[in-house]
Amino acid sequence: MQSAVKYLVIALCFLLTSCFIGPVKELSDQIEESWSDDAPTNATPLINDIVNKFVINIIWKQNLGNNIYPYNKFSICNEAIFVSNSDKEIFSFNKTNGKILWKNFLNSPITSGISCDTNNLYFVTSDGFAWAVNNDGELLWKYFIGPVYSQPLIAKENVVFKTITYEFYSINIITGSKNWVYQSVSPPLTIKTWAKLNFSDGIVYSGLPGGKCLALDLNSGALVWESTYSPPKGSSEIERANDSTSMPIIEGPFLYIVASKGNLATLDKKTGEQMWSRNLSSFYGLRLQDDFVYVIHDSGSLYSLSKDTGKSFWRNAEYIGRDSKHINFFDEFILIDDFEGYVHFIEKNSGKTNSRFKLAEDTIMDLFVEENKIYILSQTGELIMAQIEINDSQQMSINTDADLQNKKDNSMKDTNDNSILDDLIFWN
Repeated sequence: MQSAVKYLVIALCFLLTSCFIGPVKELSDQIEESWSDDAPTNATPLINDIVNKFVINIIWKQNLGNNIYPYNKFSICNEAIFVSNSDKEIFSFNKTNGKILWKNFLNSPITSGISCDTNNLYFVTSDGFAWAVNNDGELLWKYFIGPVYSQPLIAKENVVFKTITYEFYSINIITGSKNWVYQSVSPPLTIKTWAKLNFSDGIVYSGLPGGKCLALDLNSGALVWESTYSPPKGSSEIERANDSTSMPIIEGPFLYIVASKGNLATLDKKTGEQMWSRNLSSFYGLRLQDDFVYVIHDSGSLYSLSKDTGKSFWRNAEYIGRDSKHINFFDEFILIDDFEGYVHFIEKNSGKTNSRFKLAEDTIMDLFVEENKIYILSQTGELIMAQIEINDSQQMSINTDADLQNKKDNSMKDTNDNSILDDLIFWN
């Protein structure tokens, strides 16, 4: 009887929600394309009664002059921001005042996003060449590896690239010579992926198609382990397209990873053994802070989960269909973005929206928070730095609200698997 009531409630929620959410793209429409190419057609309207608890001032803004590739990311090193546009240009800006330091033209546009260290920048252009340039924009070396959409991984004296065919190249950062290459086995149909690599204790980690994750030895490129944490389901290739499209997150002895249509799981980073898994899908991945995992579900719902068990603490469904891509943190808040250029401040303890600011004119392609500074790259090429301003009375109010909400929430933790509702809404 209880089971029947449960499914009746779920069905009613689905019918009511679909009245104002509408259908979301089929998975077949997502294969080999990115949601950032088009604005959502059935986004959830924003709640208008939000009273902002503090102020954000835009300190500087630069226009890169052209649209940004969907997978492009900026990078910050040595007090400079490095970014490119789809017009074969690469820029360096002073991160404090936004003044341009230099601009260079390339033979082809950058598709991978830029990674940087103290001395150099690394990226891949659309013609398949991996580049290393110094912080003044001067070419050091080039090496052909093929098309790449994810940011390069800098690990010790190496830079590691993952191609769209899931070949992994390790290149010496000084000489530009190949250290090794590893080819993983992929299914015939995969989702175009921008997922970054990760590195810890001499091992490179990456998600793979088919709900898999692998670990490669940095020195030799040898396979340490490969684990299936989210087995594909369905009879057709489209139904079974279940890729890891976000970066694995490492904390201590564990690795946290999520599939685009399947499971969120915790693995032992040494062996790949699964510690726990739950049904929750995400294209844009997860972040960890303190004892919690924060995940943007495929539908756009934001989840707070226990990092030890995967149980839900809260679910915020206000952003279904709003194409949120990034999770950042400031003080007691989680920051997420959307396709209209808003940045939303959500309370960590309760999952409730606290404040909201429109900082860009369109879809936010990259978002990074450093102390009280927010750096934003929009789809049409706006590069923005904004500063969060909180006075003492506002900070006291925020802390008091957080303490009260925390006491309330500790006695009302929700351990239900709410992702089943998102799956009903999202997957037709």
